[in-house]
Amino acid sequence: MSYTPQNWMSQPQIQQRQLHEILIPGTHDSGTEGFPAGSPSRTQYYKINEQLAGGVRFLDLRLAYNAVEGNFHVVHASDVDSSLNFDTVVKWCADFLLQNPGETILMSIKQEGAAPGGDDAFGQELTAWHRQHAAAGDWKADLWYTDDSAIPTVAQASGRIVLLRRYAAPVVRTPADIFFGGFNLAPINGAPQGRFQVSPSLISLQLGDLQTTVYCVYQDQYTFASDDKEPAIDAMLVEMAHYGSYLGAPLNQAWFFNFASTANPGPLRAAEKINPWLKEQLDFRYTLQRKIYGVLITDYAQPEEWQQIYAVNFFGT
Repeated sequence: MSYTPQNWMSQPQIQQRQLHEILIPGTHDSGTEGFPAGSPSRTQYYKINEQLAGGVRFLDLRLAYNAVEGNFHVVHASDVDSSLNFDTVVKWCADFLLQNPGETILMSIKQEGAAPGGDDAFGQELTAWHRQHAAAGDWKADLWYTDDSAIPTVAQASGRIVLLRRYAAPVVRTPADIFFGGFNLAPINGAPQGRFQVSPSLISLQLGDLQTTVYCVYQDQYTFASDDKEPAIDAMLVEMAHYGSYLGAPLNQAWFFNFASTANPGPLRAAEKINPWLKEQLDFRYTLQRKIYGVLITDYAQPEEWQQIYAVNFFGT
């Protein structure tokens, strides 16, 4: 079987799976490569286009609006002086998907800062920004996958960015409100660990429907030092072995998001200890050919570590 970091999702056995039924490598605060070396705001060695080429398919973006430019800057927490604009990121993603049409990218978007206003203004400004770029031919109008009625298969989302929204959307919205669609991950902002229903959305759920309910189950204990963080990651890895019959109900399933990142004692120092440990955990599962599912999110990982993560999907094939 021949697959590469650029086309691993394009393989037939991956295409037919829903997104929560595969293991996806991701990066935390994905756009921080440009911050100075040693900065506590930097969490990655590689630019986002390099991450995609290396196999990453989940991106974590924190955006601050710049009213003068009419653009969004990629930031980390309170930092607003970023050299990376969001349109550069999306152009990288659009170009990658054009070259690799069988792939999809999951993108988590969170607002940082007060501009352009609350969540409603943020979503509206993102939609206007996208339309302007699509009209200019920078990327296709339907680049974003925003249907939250069910978790799509990889094939259904191929060639598009799946919007994971870490901000609230109004109850009344239309399909034209692109950035009020997508999967609502905003509850992650309120606690470092937990679960909540992500699909179907509570808005789209029809009473009396007998359909699969998918819960977002996440771990983002970002204040833990590595001695506490590793057990938290490992406990989630154990859960990630079974996405079906979640909470004992046949129609319940889980979409796991396991952050292997922490700010304590700093992203780089923590990653230098956690990443080798995580490799050992994955090596153990490789020996047993034991699959896990969801999204595994790292700081300061190397391409071979991302590739070790997605290789889990090919156990037994």
